Amino acid sequence: MQTGGTFQWQSGGKTGTGNLARVEPQHILQVVTKMEGHQATHTFEVNRHGGLLGGNGAQLRYTLEFHAAGGLIGEVVAGGNPADLLKVKNAVSKVHNLAERAARPR
Repeated sequence: MQTGGTFQWQSGGKTGTGNLARVEPQHILQVVTKMEGHQATHTFEVNRHGGLLGGNGAQLRYTLEFHAAGGLIGEVVAGGNPADLLKVKNAVSKVHNLAERAARPR
């Protein structure tokens, strides 16, 4: 695998494209996918560490960044589901409050 590689994928009868945005063998793989104006960045990161009694341990971290065409709120509103819009607003509010609490001096 090399940075810059491209591929196509299918989901629900639709075809999307993807590219390998970052490749660091045995450490990081970052893939950017696009379908119908929506873009998602998938990052897989392996952290190797010594385990108990000097064993070999590893942790895999997966991060997803999603960019909906028209913004997330616009996408939910366009979908016409008020219950989903309320869930998104509540989730954003909770994240905002957590960030503010974490930023306060102790």
